[in-house]
Amino acid sequence: MELIRNPRMIARFRLALDLSEAGILMMKQNLYRRHPEATEAEISSRLAAWVEKRPYVDPRASQDS
Repeated sequence: MELIRNPRMIARFRLALDLSEAGILMMKQNLYRRHPEATEAEISSRLAAWVEKRPYVDPRASQDS
């Protein structure tokens, strides 16, 4: 496997990871608001279920460069 050395590609990948993490953290907060009585374990379980059922998005469908 060849390493990616293109700084633009690296920056775009980091941005994608940051956005993914932000989305997951926002959903976790949303679950806490929806289920204030839920334990941390229940929230984690609900979050895992949400992550698993998110539809796959083909990255080739939105290439802009």
